[in-house]
Amino acid sequence: MPNLEETRQFIETFIDTNVSPIVQVSYDNVPFDASGLSSYTHMSLSFNGSSNVNIGGVNNKRVRHVGDIVFKVYNKIDSGTSDAFKLIDSIKDQIQNKEISGNLITYAAEPIRKGVGKEGFYTYFLRIPFISDEC
Repeated sequence: MPNLEETRQFIETFIDTNVSPIVQVSYDNVPFDASGLSSYTHMSLSFNGSSNVNIGGVNNKRVRHVGDIVFKVYNKIDSGTSDAFKLIDSIKDQIQNKEISGNLITYAAEPIRKGVGKEGFYTYFLRIPFISDEC
């Protein structure tokens, strides 16, 4: 099941279905206009490594990819933190500890405070580790 490209497709489709109704999402290398928005998020995938694993015996060998789904959550400066953390909670609830596809699983999310980011926005990070087994 999913190779790197299929993993990306499964994750982005899952995010389009579950996060995009909550907040506008931008993606790496895709044009996005944030003008007029008070908050939005940018999603990036990071593949951190791959290893061989055996599930149930040597005849059931697969390659396990591990990585992170990283959301940069942008909230207007001087608007407080309440809306930002509500947004982070909403995204987290949709993504963490989910089976996105048969062999693609996410784990508990880790929110990280960042600080002033893009012009006019305060930035928070939300990191969700995942594994994806390619069989």
